[in-house]
Formats: sequence, structure tokens, C-alpha cells
Amino acid sequence: MKGKKLHLSVKTLQYPVYCRYGTSDSWVFNQIFIDEEYSGVGNIENVNWIVDCGANVGYSAVYFLNKYPQARVIAIEPDPDNFELCSINLAPYGKRAYLLKSALWSSKVGLVIDRPLQDNGEWGIEVRPCKEGETPNLNALDIQSVFEQFKIDKVDILKVDIEKAELSVFSCNYQEWLNKVNYIAIELHGKECEEVFFKAISSQKYDSWSAGELTYCKIHPPVQTLVY
Repeated sequence: MKGKKLHLSVKTLQYPVYCRYGTSDSWVFNQIFIDEEYSGVGNIENVNWIVDCGANVGYSAVYFLNKYPQARVIAIEPDPDNFELCSINLAPYGKRAYLLKSALWSSKVGLVIDRPLQDNGEWGIEVRPCKEGETPNLNALDIQSVFEQFKIDKVDILKVDIEKAELSVFSCNYQEWLNKVNYIAIELHGKECEEVFFKAISSQKYDSWSAGELTYCKIHPPVQTLVY
């Protein structure tokens, strides 16, 4: 039975979603749809673009697509099996959902998928840069390249759950895009990740709060100074 796809319906969703029996999908499903862990960014006005980094099987993207019927979601997921189910779950939303089989990093480098020794299930996939002689599993994306690829001026919600890769994303090359994001919902994996993230956003005026495993930030636009 493990891996068998189960068909699940939720009253708040326009379309059903699929879950793989005996995997971490059921835990993710409960977090997203039962506990509504992303409700911290669930009542924002005029949401047009959402970037879902670490989309897993697409549940968070589905949540946002239903919460904001006018919005479009760019879902980024590196693991091939997760990506396959993510594609199935997002297919009913047509051109409102864009899928990228990649992983987030601070630059465009070759990455390999690395499952930790302690098996965290299908939601615990990590990536790292290739070592000398290794063949990359995929090419990394940096957030600025996502802005450029989709010709986006502003991302309303940036969701980040990338299993410690936030250390790279927020340690360098973030200055060009950070002030183009309105809200961030991020899972920070440990003290070092917290320090790097908050050091990066200290360059902006922001409000932050926590709920469960998530840290939320609302980034305020810079004040326009009129010169007479």
C-alpha cells in the first residue's frame, strides 16, 4: 500500500488533492488544511503573485490558490517524486500555477539532492552544491532569476520551507529582491538559520511574528521622500 495515491476532498478546496499512503504527505496535509499553519498570511488584500519555495506535493500552493482566487503561484520543488504529485495536485488550476523542478539557492549552481541520515520522510529532502566530480541532480534557482523569468515587479507572499537552504538564500545576493517582497512565511531550521535570516531582513523596515513552526514577516515599502 505504501505510495498508493489516495483521493482526498476538502470542503474549502475547489478541487480534490492526492496523498501517498504511508508517507509524510498525511502530516503535511494536516498542517496545511486542518491546522491551517499558513493562516498567518491568510487575509491579505490584492494578492497577485505567490512564490512557494519547497512546494513538496503542492498542498501549500493549493491552499493559497483557493484562499486567493485571483493569485498565481510559482511552485518550486526539487525532489522528483514530490514534484510528480505536486504537478497532479496543481494541474486543475491551469495557468494560475507554474511548476519549477529546482531548488532555491543564493546563486545558479549545480545541486545534488541529499537525504539526511535521519530519515525525515518525503518532506525532509535537502540539497547541497555539487562536490568536485559529482554530477548535479538539478540547477539551482535564485529568487532574482524567478522575478526575471516571470517578469514580476512584486511578490506578495514568499513561502520558504527549504530545509536549511535558507542559510544560503539569505546570506548573500538577497539585496536585489528582498524589498520586492510584501510578506514572508518561512520555516527556520535552527539558530544559525534564524540569525542569518534576521540579519538579512534588518536592512528593511518590517514587522515579524511567529506561529507554530513558522516565522512571518511583513516588509514595509520604503518611504517616498518628496524633494521640492
